[in-house]
Amino acid sequence: MSLRRTETAQDTTKSITLTPDEDDKEIYENRQLYGILDTNIVGIRYYESSAAVGEYVLVRREPVNSYDHNAIRIDNVRRQRMGHLARDVAAQLVPLMDSGELIVDGVLAGTRSEFRWPLSLKLFGIARHPEKWALRIEMLRKKLPVQELDRAEAARQKKQRALRRQQVSH
Repeated sequence: MSLRRTETAQDTTKSITLTPDEDDKEIYENRQLYGILDTNIVGIRYYESSAAVGEYVLVRREPVNSYDHNAIRIDNVRRQRMGHLARDVAAQLVPLMDSGELIVDGVLAGTRSEFRWPLSLKLFGIARHPEKWALRIEMLRKKLPVQELDRAEAARQKKQRALRRQQVSH
């Protein structure tokens, strides 16, 4: 099961919807995990919704939000509004989401308190060279995590060195 970006005619928000089919591969085909951002859903006291720890949530852009044009809304899988990402977090993610450089998946990371709900955001970016290095630099500038990208690159380089040593020894 994965998340897919869609847009509806009645609602100008960009949304992410769950799709359990072959299209899953297409969405993430040229993507790789850059990092995991631990944050919170805020504004939860204004909405009646429920979800369990570990449950995927829908991450929706809400550009027509009258309070914040950078709003990122979080809904449970039943499409009940849970709240939003904090303004400072949304402001960092929105340009990269809107440009298509970043796909963001959300998973509930803890139990709800009175004002916050812990959330882990998985940030998937472009896997092609040199675009991924430009995106990495932009994410670092915005103080967004890239530890998974760096870990994967270190593993790739280690594997290449081992293959070169093996070729030399034969």
